[in-house]
Amino acid sequence: MTIVRTEEMTKQGFTTVEQVVNSLASNQSSLVGASSVQSVSGGASYAGLRGFDPQYTLVLLDGRRVANQAISGIATDLNAIPLSAIDRIEVLRDGASALYGSDAIGGVMNFITKKSYQGLTISGEALSPQHKGGDSANVSVLGGVGDLAKDGWNAYGVLSYQKSKAIRTVDREFATKNQSLSSTTYPANFLYKSKGNPGDGNVYNMAMPNCRPPYSTPRDATSCGEKTWLFMDLTPEVEQFTANGKLSKQFGDHMLTAQYLGARNISTTRIGPTPMQSVATLTAGVNKYFPTVLPDGSPVTPGATAVLSLRSDPLGPRTTKSISDTQRLAVNLEGLIGGWDYRTGAAYSSNQTTINYKSGYVNSDKIEQALLTDQINPFGDSPAGAWEGVELKGDGWISKYETALADFKASKEIFALPAGNVAAAIGGELRHEKLDSQIQDLAQYAIGSGIADSKSTKGSRNISALYLEAEVPVIKGLDVQLAARYDKYSDFGKAFNPKVAFKYQPASQIMFRGSASRGFRAPSLFDIFQPDAKTYTNGNDLNDPVRCPNGTPANGGDKT
Repeated sequence: MTIVRTEEMTKQGFTTVEQVVNSLASNQSSLVGASSVQSVSGGASYAGLRGFDPQYTLVLLDGRRVANQAISGIATDLNAIPLSAIDRIEVLRDGASALYGSDAIGGVMNFITKKSYQGLTISGEALSPQHKGGDSANVSVLGGVGDLAKDGWNAYGVLSYQKSKAIRTVDREFATKNQSLSSTTYPANFLYKSKGNPGDGNVYNMAMPNCRPPYSTPRDATSCGEKTWLFMDLTPEVEQFTANGKLSKQFGDHMLTAQYLGARNISTTRIGPTPMQSVATLTAGVNKYFPTVLPDGSPVTPGATAVLSLRSDPLGPRTTKSISDTQRLAVNLEGLIGGWDYRTGAAYSSNQTTINYKSGYVNSDKIEQALLTDQINPFGDSPAGAWEGVELKGDGWISKYETALADFKASKEIFALPAGNVAAAIGGELRHEKLDSQIQDLAQYAIGSGIADSKSTKGSRNISALYLEAEVPVIKGLDVQLAARYDKYSDFGKAFNPKVAFKYQPASQIMFRGSASRGFRAPSLFDIFQPDAKTYTNGNDLNDPVRCPNGTPANGGDKT
């Protein structure tokens, strides 16, 4: 086990749990808050121990679970844990599913809050990188009253706020190199079709030969390519609000604590304007904006058609605002009864994440009608306010993940051996999990959102578990650990996972460790009930030998 003191981390300039976890050599997770720029993740950040994906690392707060982040659903969002309330982080790198549960195969990361606090501490800082973008600032207030040793009670609370500005792609030179042009542009590239006309089957753009700098540039002799990275962020704009309160009461050999945690993480990301491939087919003589002469000088034949590949540059980048709210209430009772150290308690936690289309998204139903009825000119500038009439705004996905649990653990040294005392522990847990993932009606019209065709889902499960553990001193310097866990999932089945481990220290400078264990991972509720998603690929990077052999359309193929 590795123990990381928060006080040491803050001295190094870390201000969030995500930053601390990413500084640990044992953590190899690549899913951080910045990943939300190119994915629907709600701005979540995860831990991943021993090279495993985050769903195999169990994150605990004071030894108990926190609800998974509701949009990605794979684990607890590190952004929901306030660093200013954490005393230390205990990192168990060994696969510990025999003791903690099926999702602890990669290890356990336990965040321990301060036991008590007296006084008032106000702290804050502002950071500005050498290059443009990424400025950040934070402030926190920690206050507490009562002395556990003298008064028998303590209460403290923490309020913190942090804001980080986005880093745009154009703010970093390395991010603009070796980028490929998109064939979906503004004004539109279009596939011209008119039998008998020399230009039949070619892709044109009426902005040629200059296209529309700086956002688009000639892609070939007749069409343009879009520099979508000019609209994008490298890292999101992030706001974090956290509140944590803890009340502790000591009576005799027993300690009762109640704790509340509230966190809000707002992540705003920007990507390229909405791509609309084959969004509409216009006809010469019917659409008033249809050109009469192609860019290469060829006259347009009456009745010719143009299949549009258009981007919504007049609306700017697609801007998504993700709001992730975590709530947690926990009660704990621990102490000594009949020579047994015990710990029992209950906790309820939830995470609700909302994906909001703030600006730049296009309503798929309205854009097609606007193009077919001459409200928008895909070949050039449109009348004032035309694009605003097809913009889509509002909440697209609201998902909530809830976890309620009760547990107990008791331990005692049960008898003596020549090498020392044998210690044993027994524990159990009852847990209920629920996921309610609601795709809003508005989302079905959100082009390029990834969830336009998704449907709402929901599900729940009950979990019960019992585990045993023993520490056996075999000879001086050699200890053996025996452990086993039995889990029962209402929707998955049963599993029994044993573990045996040893620690041998022949001298103070030398230590050997080893373990053998069996583990499993039950699919999470999100694995089972996640909504379907859809994404797009760049057709120019792919080859269809059946419908477009050697780039020549055939058998109903279309080279766009």
